[in-house]
Amino acid sequence: MKFQRILALTDLSPHSVTGLTLANHLAARCGAKVTVGYAHTESEGLKRYAGSERENVDRLAAWVREEDESQLQILARENVDPLRLATVSFVEAENAREGVDKLIAKSKPDVVCMATHGRSGLKHMLLGSVAEHAIRSAGVPVMVTREKQLPPHGSPLTVHLAVDLMRDPSVMTRQVAEWMGPNDQVRLVHVIESAYVAPVLYGPDAVFSQPDRAVLTRAARTQLEAVSLDGSAAPSLVFDVRHGRPRQEILDAAAAEDASLVVVETHGRTGFDRLMLGSVAEFIVRRSKQPVLVIPAKA
Repeated sequence: MKFQRILALTDLSPHSVTGLTLANHLAARCGAKVTVGYAHTESEGLKRYAGSERENVDRLAAWVREEDESQLQILARENVDPLRLATVSFVEAENAREGVDKLIAKSKPDVVCMATHGRSGLKHMLLGSVAEHAIRSAGVPVMVTREKQLPPHGSPLTVHLAVDLMRDPSVMTRQVAEWMGPNDQVRLVHVIESAYVAPVLYGPDAVFSQPDRAVLTRAARTQLEAVSLDGSAAPSLVFDVRHGRPRQEILDAAAAEDASLVVVETHGRTGFDRLMLGSVAEFIVRRSKQPVLVIPAKA
């Protein structure tokens, strides 16, 4: 999973600058180029302005559009390294979701970066609306943040990778490690939800009325420890098996270790509480203080 083209979404609000900074830090680590994208939508208030005198509305709309284009250029120059800035992308759309779709189709990014709060333009860049729509529909990884940033390039990076043992954890580990270095660390976090124990995950010894936590832990750890990375430039691996509610344990682990980034997939199965938007992944993105990278299962 090599990120060469990054789309950083903004709604021109001060908070959305957080997403541009996130993209800039990621670009420095990956050697990628950044496109800063904005979707311009005509507000309902503007549509009602001046009553039926459409000429006045059109004149004001043209002025607002020019101001937005100018502000987009300023934000891009101020928040993205000139060596990393590819271009800015300005599109017009009926609504914010359509605008995001247009920006993604136009720029064809490898990853989308955005803040989880915003205002007008890409109105309500909140999970449950625009950001959630981007995660569901982009078809590429989406990295979001509420406040914290990735460490500057050259500083150690600690990635907490939430793994579901229904899929070989080596696949996602290798994908994430592609843009990490020897001073970085990947912590594979697997949570056993005691309310439901799947033999297909932990072996035939997992079938009993009162699950033995030690047996389950050993079985899960054995699978995690089978993961390895080749090369002297690869990040180190740490294995973390926990018991409890997956979504809360993942958040607690990230907070306790002060993780630089949390990585989750948008699909999973039982044993990891169906790691899908609407459950674990959505909960983590909504509540994590750390940046979160959401990867489509087929990415």
